[in-house]
Amino acid sequence: MSPRHMLISGGIVACLAMQASTFVTGTRIWPFMAYCMYAQPRKPPPSTAKIDLWADLADGRREQITPQRIGLSFFSLNDHHIKPMRNGKTEPAAQLAQRVEARLGAPVRTLTMEVHTYRILDDVLSHTQQNITFHFEGSDVRMTQEDLGDVP
Repeated sequence: MSPRHMLISGGIVACLAMQASTFVTGTRIWPFMAYCMYAQPRKPPPSTAKIDLWADLADGRREQITPQRIGLSFFSLNDHHIKPMRNGKTEPAAQLAQRVEARLGAPVRTLTMEVHTYRILDDVLSHTQQNITFHFEGSDVRMTQEDLGDVP
């Protein structure tokens, strides 16, 4: 074997040995484990949110609010009330309470928005819940927020 072939063969064996050592020892030896794809953070997992809207009425009833029940389209309820309410705005909540009161015939004491968020993490479904409640006392509207965290 010529010295040139010996040098090339030795280089190949050294590269294979270094690559094998990264798997055995778990250490990072350039260039075998420091690839750019490991330097980039992962995208956040896909998620979806389901929102349930509940009204507690002065006569003691607890009613689920749906677009059909209050005479709005899904898009109108979502764009004019739910999105602003999720951002902490109280005026859309007051308008919605007036609409619910007109449809159901009893004053609204509280509107509670239950935001259920579902994410898939490493093939496991994660479910978290956040409650946003609007309290109506006369002409005053007060908002409280409660994070329930992971829900089974």
